[in-house]
Amino acid sequence: MPSKHQILLIRSPKCRKSNIVEHFLKNANLPYSVKYLDDPSVKGLVEKFQIKASPGIIIGEQSINPYDIIDKCKIKNPEQLNNRLKELLNHK
Repeated sequence: MPSKHQILLIRSPKCRKSNIVEHFLKNANLPYSVKYLDDPSVKGLVEKFQIKASPGIIIGEQSINPYDIIDKCKIKNPEQLNNRLKELLNHK
């Protein structure tokens, strides 16, 4: 199970949207880890959270729909997303 204090990014290697999300997480200095869709260790998470495509974004028991945060390969509202992710990471 993903840590509620770290973002898990599940991605495919060549996904541009995953690159955008990972770049955002890195620049925002948010704690995250990356797993790839073809990694057998994430099969259960992919099924549980019904991740159909890359990127999958999971914090604890919550999945974030990438289409809610990305539009035309850009983060829709970076400040709002940063605040939301920090809030989810700090939720107890």
